[in-house]
This record gives sequence, C-alpha cells and structure tokens, in this order.
Amino acid sequence: MFESIKGQPTTTPGWLFPILISCLVAIIHVNVIFSQPAIIQTIKERQEEQIQQMIQKGTLTKEQAAKAEEQMASYMGPTFLKITGSFDAVINVFLYTFLTGIGVWLVGTKAIGGQFEFMKAVEIAALAGMIGILGAIVTMLLIVAKGNAMVNLGPMLLLEHFDAKNKTHQMLASINLMNFWYLAVLGLGLSRVANDRVIRGIAWVFGIWAVLRVAIVFSGLGQSGL
Repeated sequence: MFESIKGQPTTTPGWLFPILISCLVAIIHVNVIFSQPAIIQTIKERQEEQIQQMIQKGTLTKEQAAKAEEQMASYMGPTFLKITGSFDAVINVFLYTFLTGIGVWLVGTKAIGGQFEFMKAVEIAALAGMIGILGAIVTMLLIVAKGNAMVNLGPMLLLEHFDAKNKTHQMLASINLMNFWYLAVLGLGLSRVANDRVIRGIAWVFGIWAVLRVAIVFSGLGQSGL
C-alpha cells in the first residue's frame, strides 16, 4: 500500500477519505459506549469521588458540592455524553492524524533524511489510522462485554479495577496489541516514504511513542485518560 503511493502526488481524497471513515467509526464507538448503563454509572462515581476529595481538601464546601452534583445530574445523561463525545471524537481524529503527520514528516525528512512533502506524511498517518478502525471495533466489543471503559486488548483484560491515579495501571493501559499493530504499520509507512530500512522506521515510531507514554504517565497527564 505505502509502496504504491510513495512516488505518487498526494491527493486530498487520499488522506481525507480514511480520516472520514475513522470519524464515522469513532462516532459509532462513542454512541455505543455511552449507551451502556455501567459506563455511565462509573463516570458518575468517579466525579462524585473527585468532589468528595475536594471537600476533604477544603477546596469545596458541602453546599458547593451539592450544587455541583445537581449540575452534573442535569447534563450527565446519555444523550449529552453522546453528542459531546461524538464532537470530541471527530476533532480528536483530525488533530491526532495531523499531529502524527507532523511527527512522521519531521523524523522522515530531518532525522532520516528522506525527501517528501508534509501532506504525504499526513496521508501515511491517515492510512495507518485505518488500523485504528479495527482497533476501535475490537475495543468497543470488549468494553460492552466487560462494562469497563478502560479495557483493551492487553493486560487491562485481567485488571478488575482501573485506578486512574495508579501509574502502574496507566502503564498497563498503554500495552494494547491493536495499538502496537498501528505503530508498526506507521513505522512501515515512514520507512517507505523516507526510503529507509523498515526496522529503522518502526524503531523510530516505537521509540517516540514509548518516550511520550512515559512522559504522560509520570507528569500526571495520564490521570485524564491520555
């Protein structure tokens, strides 16, 4: 696939069509997930736990907490979550694809020394993202079966309770076979357009991913679900 597009001019349908398919699957994923009562209940419990922690720290009074819980009850319904979640999913697909494209372009042209335009890197990222479609479907089925929004095709299948504050749990959540497949395909695409060895392209992608994951987990950003 990547070999055939390497020497061809980049076209808008070449990168836009895969992104739109990814957006459609992401919207379906969000709507199915937020149709699960167990997932909605888990979200509510986590928010209530956060409010109780704020009360204990003195950053929130009991009166303010009661008002906050009333406000949450008014917008925490499945319909609201589906609409906002779908909107966020579409933005995230476009944002993630272009950010990944920037990474592919910088590594391919600056570090490896390849010669290709930025939009070719975006096309590579978009095509590799098609693996994410299968990953989203597999993850969606696992979430419905397990009733756990954090489950994936990895060690999380064996974890009974996910603690967002636990760095070990966050690292375990990073180990996802579908994501590893996507990274390998992205590395293959990088090596093809940069005219480099496949193993080197894959090593670059996995290396950058590993550094980013460790940084996210140990900086505290992993608690937000990144």
